[in-house]
Formats: sequence, C-alpha cells, structure tokens
Amino acid sequence: MYSKKGFSLIELVVVISIITIFFGISVAVYKNSLDEKRLTIDIKLLESIIQDTKQRARARDISPMTTCSVFESYNLVINPVANTVSQQFLCDGNTVTVQNYVFEKTTLIQPASVKTLQFISSTGEHINPELTIVLKNTFTNMCVSVLVPKISSVVVGDPYIC
Repeated sequence: MYSKKGFSLIELVVVISIITIFFGISVAVYKNSLDEKRLTIDIKLLESIIQDTKQRARARDISPMTTCSVFESYNLVINPVANTVSQQFLCDGNTVTVQNYVFEKTTLIQPASVKTLQFISSTGEHINPELTIVLKNTFTNMCVSVLVPKISSVVVGDPYIC
C-alpha cells in the first residue's frame, strides 16, 4: 500500500507564499513606525536645542569662548534651505556655532527663509516675534508645528497630514 509522507510541492509553495506576504507587510509596518519615530525624535531635539539656547542666554554662559569680555547673546538660526538648526554664541562681536543639527529624514518647511531668534541674557526670552517652525516627515507625509513664543516654553502641536 502507498503511504504519503511529506508535503506536495503545491502545499509548500502556498505556505511559503503566505509567509512571504506576512513578512512583506510586517516590514512595511515596521519601516513606517520607524519613520514616525524619526519625526518625534527630531521634534524633541528641536525642543531641547531651543530650551538649551534660552538657558545659556539666561545664565550668560561664556563657555564657548572663555576669553569673552562683552557677552552679547545666544542666537538660534533656523535655515530651511540647508535643513539645519544652529545655536550660536555672540561675544565681543564674534559668533561661535555651539551646536548645528542637520535634519536627515525630516524637512523644515516653515519658516520659508532663514530666521534668527536672538535670546537676551537676563530672561532667556528672544527679542523677535514668536515663530512657528513646521517639520515634515517626507516618508509619512506628516507635519508638526512647533511654536516658539517670546517668553514661555515651546508649544508642540499634534501631528497632521500635510
């Protein structure tokens, strides 16, 4: 009598196809969650650079240039063309870039041109009008607005499709 041991070629092809489909879906979902996480990380980084700039200005931190005799301010330069945010220290007419962050998977879409926020020393507030910065994740097409008011803390909006 003939006894069947094992699987037929058709059964194996069907099972491998199903496994491949599930694997493909899970990779796409995983990549999408990584892209969403990248936007969150960039927002937190932007928030921390703004807060650090305010605190350094408030403390009159001259550590970037120990020979500083006339402290002027700290600036935050938002450059959508280069897709960067830079923290600058101004002293004795000289400018020293303290931090420069280049966004890799996130795009600065607002402001449309280079903006500089100048933070004054005693209060840590900036002397410019309040500024809204919009970050866009190019892979997920999600945007988040970050409001930088003159005095109070940064306000991060909810993500939206842009």
